[in-house]
Amino acid sequence: MQTLVAEGYDKVFWIIDMDVIVDQKKQLNTFLEYKANCPANVVVIMNHPCLEYWLLCHFEYCNAPFRKCGEAGKRLEHYLTGYEKSEKFYKRPDNDIYKRLKGELDKARERSKDKEFNPDSPFQGFSQMHKLFDELLPKI
Repeated sequence: MQTLVAEGYDKVFWIIDMDVIVDQKKQLNTFLEYKANCPANVVVIMNHPCLEYWLLCHFEYCNAPFRKCGEAGKRLEHYLTGYEKSEKFYKRPDNDIYKRLKGELDKARERSKDKEFNPDSPFQGFSQMHKLFDELLPKI
């Protein structure tokens, strides 16, 4: 399956939320093995607990552990009033999230670079989204 995913593409970015994986040792081990055997053109980008942690990096350096995505989402509400994990929130015309976050992208990239997944501390928040932007921004 890995070959089928990567075949025909220069690069594939696989973005995954870890909150549903780290709770179960078997799932985590299966994922880590799968990740280790991905083709060279597949870039695995992990977020724990979820993408909301990456959004949080736009506003603060966060060193808190999170067990579930809702915890990061609640913290994000301090910065994005009315935040909810929904298509409706992201598509609100009066609330262009791109415009709200764009000016903080460099900070978010820097804040996310110093943390990686640590199996000994699986609930530590982190985001590898900087890998996507490090790869794509120079090509724009």
